[in-house]
Amino acid sequence: MTTLLSAWIRSVFSTNRPSRPSAGSSAPGAPTSEPPGRSKTRTPAPSASDLERDRAATDDLYAMRDDEFERYVSVDRARDAQHEPTTTSLPRSRVLSRESEAEVVRVDSAGLPNLHLVCLNGQMAVAVPDGRLIDPKSISIHRHDLFLIGVRGRSYHQAANLSVDTKAGTRLELLREPDNEHDPNAVAVVAPQTGDRLGYVNKLNAKRLAKRLDAGEELAVLSLRGSPEGKDGDLLMVLVTRPEILAHLQRPISPAAQSESVREERVETDPDVLAEDRWKAGTPPVHGLAKQAEKSREVANVRTGQELRVELVGKRWLVYGTAGGVLGQLRWRPADNGKVDPRFGTPIAYPTRGVLHVTRLRKEGGRVVDFGGYVTPE
Repeated sequence: MTTLLSAWIRSVFSTNRPSRPSAGSSAPGAPTSEPPGRSKTRTPAPSASDLERDRAATDDLYAMRDDEFERYVSVDRARDAQHEPTTTSLPRSRVLSRESEAEVVRVDSAGLPNLHLVCLNGQMAVAVPDGRLIDPKSISIHRHDLFLIGVRGRSYHQAANLSVDTKAGTRLELLREPDNEHDPNAVAVVAPQTGDRLGYVNKLNAKRLAKRLDAGEELAVLSLRGSPEGKDGDLLMVLVTRPEILAHLQRPISPAAQSESVREERVETDPDVLAEDRWKAGTPPVHGLAKQAEKSREVANVRTGQELRVELVGKRWLVYGTAGGVLGQLRWRPADNGKVDPRFGTPIAYPTRGVLHVTRLRKEGGRVVDFGGYVTPE
């Protein structure tokens, strides 16, 4: 009996006693498994062949002469330069909203839209008469038979993209692939000189364009954004439309009309709107309406000298027009209210209610698109 009791005690204590960790194992008391619901993921240890390859590459670099190392670095830099972008994004302040696009885009009796192509930031964009731009992601522009398409799958055709000039203004072509195993509606974008595939049209647009190509319709393709030969760091954006519409978009615009369409005017009747005495008097300046918030069409009717009601609603300061509707939202931030302005050393005081005295207008093409001034509390 004593022997059995001793054996049972030894088995209990040997089971609960932590074992001594071996070399390379976890420290005592550390969990030996991941928490429930999480898979155990470990970075695999490098194999002997990987270590040998890295060691050989390092040895090769150390064994290089100075001139060989300079050539190695120059080649490496040239490889990085291939993937650097050559264009910049379009200014969001000039891009039309969906509502504004529906208002200003019109077609004539021949079915041609009142649009034209402009060059901006190294790329091309479709613009309306007043100089504002069609959003590259616009879907509603399809009703005017214009397709703005970002080419997909270019990483699978890197060699072709490096060897072909795809910068803005380059003519490209579409190629139907009805036997494509991934999509029977597949439409590839190819270089006209070589026929090399540069990428593919996304599935939604490919389904629309495939029917037209299968029916034998001719479609023109123009690069709006791309890279020069030897580079592939830019998004490839193309315009697909009918040849007559493309010719209409490329028509020359008179310099006077073009300068008027992009001209911005500022009307200043109060040059001291940012002066220190205005802050001390509790009249914080208004540089303009918040770009993220929706603006009313009534903004176009605002004129200098007007007095507009301002009211804090929730966490937003709203500006009301003379008819009582909301024109937009001020750029004021609740977090700044009460802070000391570093320029003047005076606290910022945004009133709950006040009057906005309009002292300046921002115009595009002669149309008021924003306004500013200063606010006096009620």
